[in-house]
Amino acid sequence: MDQNIQHINDTPVNTGDFDIRQIIPTDADEIIDDIQSLLINESVQITPYLSVVNPSVIDVMNNDINYYSMVSAFTSNPLSYAVQLHDEMHLDYTKVTEYELFFLFFQRYVEIFRANVKNDSEMRLVNKMKQAMSLIFKEIDISKFVALNIPELGGIVFYNPYSKTLINEFVYQKIADVLRHINQYEHDTSKAGNASYAEYELEKQRRRLKRQKRKKFKHFLEEQVIALVNNKEFKYNYDETLHLSLYRFNRSLKQTTKLMTHLNTMHGVYAGTVDTKKIKDKSVLTWFSLDDGIK
Repeated sequence: MDQNIQHINDTPVNTGDFDIRQIIPTDADEIIDDIQSLLINESVQITPYLSVVNPSVIDVMNNDINYYSMVSAFTSNPLSYAVQLHDEMHLDYTKVTEYELFFLFFQRYVEIFRANVKNDSEMRLVNKMKQAMSLIFKEIDISKFVALNIPELGGIVFYNPYSKTLINEFVYQKIADVLRHINQYEHDTSKAGNASYAEYELEKQRRRLKRQKRKKFKHFLEEQVIALVNNKEFKYNYDETLHLSLYRFNRSLKQTTKLMTHLNTMHGVYAGTVDTKKIKDKSVLTWFSLDDGIK
């Protein structure tokens, strides 16, 4: 980790009677390697002490603002948060890594959950955040995490001495992969190419954020549920759909959209209005592909 992450003092490896070197994951051999299908599992175990939740549609819909904000913070490229990093945290966003971005946001949630709330309004806000966090991490008290700077173990890690849960960069990558898979997000690895582009990106994002402040949050999950339930190719009713896991729903949405695109394309082909030789994306010529899932 470089100087972008500051104010974390060197900490002894041994915390009390428990040596965290006993559980720190450093490579794939120490990560749970069983094949865990999100189609049938309500959570995915990353380490013996950490699982990522595959929440239901209805649970996410009841707290979608906080849930998607957290998922975005834990899976995004630093380029996506250029303004926040540059203007609010005074960091060079082009030098911040994905793990450092996760660290900054995760540490902020730890501090929020630890803080003494001043009134009922703040209590409700914090409780909503905690509920959303429980849709990401299974049965872990986020407020109990501490940041430890252990150079001999690769740098900064998060450790919860009560649950013996540890998050280092390798574990974070697995967390992010599972969250992307659940939400069917692509992994954006784009970066600012040079100083001119970096400044251009800042200005562009500032304008976009200014426009967004004037708009209300769009509850797109609700709109997706309505659209999918009213599609003849989708076989679930509202109640059944709301109790699907988010992964099942997102994969169904993706597959139904692919099927509709395929059917519309083939109608054009059969009608003679679409020339298959001129179609750039040949995937529309089939409704099924083994590569459809985000890996």
